[in-house]
Amino acid sequence: NFTNSFLQQQNQNYFIEILIPKLFQKKTNLDLNSNEIFLKENLTNLPLTILQLFISTSSSSSSFPSLFNISMNSTTLSSTELNSYFYLKQINDDNEQKSFELILKKSFDYEIIKLIHLDFILNQNNFTRKSLTIFIENINDCQPTFNQTKFRFQIKENFHFPFLLYSFQAQDQDDLNNIQYYLKTKDENTFSINSTNGQFSVLKSFDREIKSNYSLFICAFDQIYETCSSMFIDILDENDNICQFNSSSITLTINENLPQNTFLIQIQAFDLDLNEFGKLFYSFSSNTTYLKINSTNGIIQTTNHLFDYEVIQKYSILIKSCDNINSLPSLCCYLQLNINLIDLNDNLPYLIYPSSSSSTDDLFIINYTNRIMPRLKAFDNDIVLKNRFIFYFIIGGSLNSSITIDYYSGQLNLLESKSNQLPIYGTLIISISSQTNISLTILIHDYHTDPQTFIMSLKQQQQREQSSSSLSSILSPLFYFISSISLSIFILLFIFLTFFYFYLKQKSKQQNNSLINTPSTTTLSARSLSTNKKIYETYYSFGDTVHQDIIHL
Repeated sequence: NFTNSFLQQQNQNYFIEILIPKLFQKKTNLDLNSNEIFLKENLTNLPLTILQLFISTSSSSSSFPSLFNISMNSTTLSSTELNSYFYLKQINDDNEQKSFELILKKSFDYEIIKLIHLDFILNQNNFTRKSLTIFIENINDCQPTFNQTKFRFQIKENFHFPFLLYSFQAQDQDDLNNIQYYLKTKDENTFSINSTNGQFSVLKSFDREIKSNYSLFICAFDQIYETCSSMFIDILDENDNICQFNSSSITLTINENLPQNTFLIQIQAFDLDLNEFGKLFYSFSSNTTYLKINSTNGIIQTTNHLFDYEVIQKYSILIKSCDNINSLPSLCCYLQLNINLIDLNDNLPYLIYPSSSSSTDDLFIINYTNRIMPRLKAFDNDIVLKNRFIFYFIIGGSLNSSITIDYYSGQLNLLESKSNQLPIYGTLIISISSQTNISLTILIHDYHTDPQTFIMSLKQQQQREQSSSSLSSILSPLFYFISSISLSIFILLFIFLTFFYFYLKQKSKQQNNSLINTPSTTTLSARSLSTNKKIYETYYSFGDTVHQDIIHL
């Protein structure tokens, strides 16, 4: 299993012979003169003899000197590195031949050292040498790697497909060009990768509302080692969904005349899009004076224009909800709002007969010649029957005991009695449906009475009564005025006399005081020295001269 390698040296006395095992030679190059050794990286069975080296002499008479030896140099390794990898061990030492073994102490790493040049030199004569090249053979001992452990991508939904998203490139220091790419994912129909060049493609369009993100693994395999990096794909939202209400229409039943700002309903639509694409704004599709809607929360309320059942019984309007209102596209959905009104008893009944046109100066004149009394007529503007039902009854008036009225029809009846002698004049207070009270001034006559003459005399009597009352109304305030003036004068006179009395009394008292009557030029008010309060209001005289001692005294 050894081959010989010889090299002619310039020195005729010595030559170097190297024996290389066939294991470390290329099978295609088993040349006896080959000076190449092929070693695989990361050898494990170390130390290992990789060659044998023999030094011989060309003459039988020649012998090796005592200090004869061989050295090993390298142009690719430093002496320290050379000694760390190789050891030249002498195995035979005689006068005719010296033999050595080159022992490999530790393995090579192809990714660090790919070849080594060795020179074996006789240290006695540098012209005798043998050169050798060791080639380190690469094996698959390195794991492929990606430049990132995590990859993150963002893709718009509804994007045109298929399309190339990214080209992955794994690095392998072995440099064997045998990397294959593949995916680990549950979405095999959505993504694909070229196993040779790592081109990652998307095969179909995304819908964020169905799935908003994907996670998978991109792996590289060099036939021995596998490396995987995680990959995350976020689907970006597009405004591609129209909002929806729970139903196409909604019906409310409310009372008429609801006050302003009464809460009716809060509507809500749903949009699967995100952010501005999913933020909805509400409005009415047409102008309305009856309702208002909050554009953000969909609350519907009444306005100051109240619903009146007598004007409108049903009301409909279309509500619109739109997204992305500040830009395009803005997508909208619609809801039909139907309102049914409930009639309330909000209209008071009123009398239509007798009316102002059928009476004279608000006097209801009844001709009782044919012994027939009229029938009152009232009306209620409410529409629902229960709210516009009319009934009558008498609640007062001077003719309360003389006239009756039918509860349902309003028919008046004059009671026959001796006290009810025509003409009859008086008042009658009637309640209509317990909501409206009316007072009628009634004149009931027959052919013996001329109503105009009666009215004229009645007016004259009223004028006389008004004149009398006017005079009394004038005299009465005058009396009160004179009385108040007289009382005021009496009170003022009493006050004056009282003050005058006290004045005279004080004056008499002063006249009897000799000190006060002393002629003087200076007057003083007496005050307390401790509290500085005035003691007397009276002025005292001390003569023409006032001394400081007197003042203190």
